[in-house]
Amino acid sequence: PFTEIPLHQHEDVQIGLVLEGAMEIVIDGVPSKLSALEDAYWVPSNVPHSAKNSTPNVIRTLDIKRRKTPLDDARVTPCSKETRLIKVANDRTLRMNMFLILRLMSLVLTQHL
Repeated sequence: PFTEIPLHQHEDVQIGLVLEGAMEIVIDGVPSKLSALEDAYWVPSNVPHSAKNSTPNVIRTLDIKRRKTPLDDARVTPCSKETRLIKVANDRTLRMNMFLILRLMSLVLTQHL
């Protein structure tokens, strides 16, 4: 509740999904509000970003980071600032894929705990 991750950047490429609650995120100067299981985001390598929970509620997110690869620099159509947010709720296929990924991750985690 009422927490903030200050502006930072890192070599890793990052994708995330809000699982519970709502948060504000700023990616490369573009602010957005994210809702649980409706919005996902993508942060390219070395792009400044921050996040904030302005509510009294707990939020839960899933963040996946991976090292930048030469393939990231060779993409034919680089992602623009405006397309770094993904509307999961509006895309049935994407929503189903995210559900399957989360389900698989939960199965893997429960097997290792």
